[in-house]
Amino acid sequence: APLRDRLRHNRTRAAEVLGPRALPVQAGWSQTVALDEDADEEVLVTKLAEDGVLVQPGYFYDYGRPMLIVSLLAPPDVFSAGLEKVALA
Repeated sequence: APLRDRLRHNRTRAAEVLGPRALPVQAGWSQTVALDEDADEEVLVTKLAEDGVLVQPGYFYDYGRPMLIVSLLAPPDVFSAGLEKVALA
């Protein structure tokens, strides 16, 4: 139950912060974030890592357009702080 609550909280927070860029979560504990068509995933992932936010590029998952993959497992305060940086990227 605590894990389900954390996942639900973080999904809700992602929707609040990212709006339509937060794609619907089908299952599991990853949030897919849509990027602009001309976005460079590698540059964004590197920039976020330098800011202390670890995300995965969508090409790891064979997405045909730029995406970021964010874990929903982080504690809510850590997730929210990282999500704010993702929103600015």
